[in-house]
Amino acid sequence: MHWLLRAEWDGAGIDVVLDYVWGQPAEAVLEAISRKGLAHAAPRVRYVQTGSSAGANVSLPAATLRCSGLEILGSGFGSASMSQIRDAIAELFTAAAEKPFAVKFRTVSLREIESVWAEAGDGVRLIFQP
Repeated sequence: MHWLLRAEWDGAGIDVVLDYVWGQPAEAVLEAISRKGLAHAAPRVRYVQTGSSAGANVSLPAATLRCSGLEILGSGFGSASMSQIRDAIAELFTAAAEKPFAVKFRTVSLREIESVWAEAGDGVRLIFQP
């Protein structure tokens, strides 16, 4: 799977990863991020870890950090104060009241990732389930 992710990185220029699952899926993504080679400098990739439904731990080779522009961040209680969280929620609600958010999505099995990766197009987001 990491080679599919690597191809997407090379083509789309991904800046941020929001990881709700951690574990083995995170290891595949981290491996894809680290395969930059010497062709060009690695751009910054902010990896925001928010959940651990696929596992509490990952193996993180040192080369992943040396061979990428990876920045690992956490998002959850403790990464922001309650005051900051309230302010952010209020800002989100204000923006949503001015212009409601509309996100088209399609839920598919993670086993189908290879066959559906390029299909979504037209602003449809894919949500992969184990």
